[in-house]
Amino acid sequence: MLKYMLLVAEDEYEHLFFQNAIDNLNRGFRLLSAYNGKTGLRIFRKVKPVSVFINFQLNDMNGLLCLNRMKSLKGAENIPVYIYSNDKNGHLARNAIASGAAGCLATNDAVNGLKACLYKTLAERDRALSMAAK
Repeated sequence: MLKYMLLVAEDEYEHLFFQNAIDNLNRGFRLLSAYNGKTGLRIFRKVKPVSVFINFQLNDMNGLLCLNRMKSLKGAENIPVYIYSNDKNGHLARNAIASGAAGCLATNDAVNGLKACLYKTLAERDRALSMAAK
């Protein structure tokens, strides 16, 4: 079964970076790319991905607003959504967690953070599938 992850970011480099990380997992994930918040919300409604990564800095809405809109949709409460930013003081991380984010990644630690989030998503998905099979 194909599993979708959604990236909401404006920078093409970020999309290439995430695509490379997902390809290296070799676990059947496909990256869906949205280059603004409105498109991200539209894709999210249609597909219900296994996880979402949102860059805080979007032109049409900030990442927290996009997160809040996603989390307000029916059936979205169990989909992990991660915000990432270059926030150095942790203020954004606290707000993101309070708004329902599964985590907040610092842009400078995106490689390790992305790996950890992807493996966490895989473990949670595998656990849910094994529980459903019982």
